[in-house]
Amino acid sequence: MTVQSMPPAFHPPATASVSRFVAPGGTLLVVATAAPGTHPNGENGPPWPLTRAEIDAFAQDGLDTVAVEHLDAVPPWHRWRAEFHRGIERP
Repeated sequence: MTVQSMPPAFHPPATASVSRFVAPGGTLLVVATAAPGTHPNGENGPPWPLTRAEIDAFAQDGLDTVAVEHLDAVPPWHRWRAEFHRGIERP
């Protein structure tokens, strides 16, 4: 939920920074408010819900997507739950 607390212009660099923190063999769990495709709040956040493309962007710098779920159990607050894994680097 850290990335969605920043204005949308900061999402790409924040996502890249979070992704780089995952150690070899590590797992990243992302839980965030889901946006339907664009930023419905414009500049009226926080939070600024994340789009599916922004969730997929965590899979960078050697992180692989394990699962992405769109949870809608508590409307109108739809959520993303996504898991990413970094493999162990071999010499």
